[in-house]
Amino acid sequence: MENTLLLCIFMSHWHVLNALFTVEVPQPHYTVEYGSNVTMECRFRVNGQLKLQNLSVIWEKKEEHTEEVYKLHKGTENFKTQHSNFRGRVKLLKDKLQLGQSMLQVTSVKLTDAGTYLCLIGYEGADYKTITLKVKGYTMDSQRINNRHYFGTAVAVFALFGSFLLFTLLVKKARKEQDSVTCTNNAAVKVIKLSTDEEEGDCRVISLEDEELKNVRIEVT
Repeated sequence: MENTLLLCIFMSHWHVLNALFTVEVPQPHYTVEYGSNVTMECRFRVNGQLKLQNLSVIWEKKEEHTEEVYKLHKGTENFKTQHSNFRGRVKLLKDKLQLGQSMLQVTSVKLTDAGTYLCLIGYEGADYKTITLKVKGYTMDSQRINNRHYFGTAVAVFALFGSFLLFTLLVKKARKEQDSVTCTNNAAVKVIKLSTDEEEGDCRVISLEDEELKNVRIEVT
């Protein structure tokens, strides 16, 4: 609302303000690759030392509903009304202000960044200019890169899952083999025990037969 009112005042006093203060754009059209960075520039006149406290800079993107990109009001940055689409992706190169350059840097350019931008400067007068931004390069190559990224991630996930599954199967197999060996050992122990018991039984039988033979011999004698 504040920006709209300010712009209306500028427009109503256009001829007077334009005679006193002007904003120029050295490059009115920019074409950049998707995902790259871009620095758009507009220039204004500075007589002597810049008085930052008297300077206001507003960058807006003209859409059906205006999107505020950046605002410097009376030398102080204000991000409260900045559109969420540009949050964390734009900055004004303040060291260039003394030279009369309002340079806005936008990083990680999106397709939605394409459009018309308004650069409004208030300093001992007011003026604005428009700049158009075109975004290109979101081609099949970019799509292939994204697909490769997703494919690589999917392969890594499946490989990890496969390794885990293989490890689980090996553990189960090892447990089964261990259980089989244990059962075999137990069976062997039982067989040995039975064999031992039978041998002891045979020994007892033989001992009884020997006793009977001895008794018979004694009676005969």
